[in-house]
Amino acid sequence: MEWFPWLVLGHFIGDFVLQKDWMALNKKTSLLPCVVHCFTYSTVVTLCLSVAIHPSIFLFLFIYATHHILDGTHLMDKWMKFYGIRSWDSSLPRGEDRYGRKTYIIWTEYPTTKDTVVTTLGAIIYVAIDNTLHFAMMMFGIRYLFT
Repeated sequence: MEWFPWLVLGHFIGDFVLQKDWMALNKKTSLLPCVVHCFTYSTVVTLCLSVAIHPSIFLFLFIYATHHILDGTHLMDKWMKFYGIRSWDSSLPRGEDRYGRKTYIIWTEYPTTKDTVVTTLGAIIYVAIDNTLHFAMMMFGIRYLFT
């Protein structure tokens, strides 16, 4: 699988190096940040993979679609809730919007050590599960559809 290192490189550049804060913070609630992030990500991953496999618009669209499914929806949160895994932001204090929904983070007091540990550990677990699902979807698709 000589394409796998190129997939890893493209993934980390597209998902971490080139993802701006406004994309990361708003991609689940607003279409524009999600589309810009997924387009940038898919372009980088497709370019990196082109070193090892023949690039095509179908490869780009596959990468875009699978990335948008995970990043543009609350699928990760539902996955974690289904398995009883605490989401990274579930320990953060939330303010309510005018409809009574908890939406924005509001610090009214300093977080306790337990809050900090739970939030940090939850973030690490969230990133690990998110990356595992991204890689699993792409590896299966690339292996069986594009090589």
